[in-house]
Amino acid sequence: MQIDRLKLKICAIHIIVILVIIKFLFLPAYKNLQEKRDLLKKKIKNYEATMVLYEASKVYKDYSTISDKLYRKEENYQYIQTSFVKFLENYCSSKGLILLNYDLPEPIKYDKITEINVFAKVEGDANSLVTFIKELRNAPKLVDIKSLEISETEGGRYILTIIFSLYKEDL
Repeated sequence: MQIDRLKLKICAIHIIVILVIIKFLFLPAYKNLQEKRDLLKKKIKNYEATMVLYEASKVYKDYSTISDKLYRKEENYQYIQTSFVKFLENYCSSKGLILLNYDLPEPIKYDKITEINVFAKVEGDANSLVTFIKELRNAPKLVDIKSLEISETEGGRYILTIIFSLYKEDL
């Protein structure tokens, strides 16, 4: 009878040790794995959205066909930036997007052209944002997307942080 109690105590101690190991080693590791899996799913979703937008943003490859799409030398870069911001405001309000903010940095001068950038943050649902990027192809002037970042809001909407590049001839 004494041996059975001793075996029972040893068995109980083993069970307690196993439960403690499970509670303090395996469960936190499993929870951490679940969090990393969820983060990976979110990153994959954002990557897929970025790829769709990237493919939609490929505007022109042959620069010999775009001379009529460049702004003329006599046009002021500030006018170009403000007219593009007005275009963004009008487009966003008509398509249910929100232009959160924008910035108008100084232009970058090269030998024959000047690069005029506009930084903007636009919020909206994924379909509207993809349509927005695709419709930039039909803009009367060349609009290049220099940089694009996507972040998801808690409401399931997306915020695009975009650097648009417009070009002016300096010939």
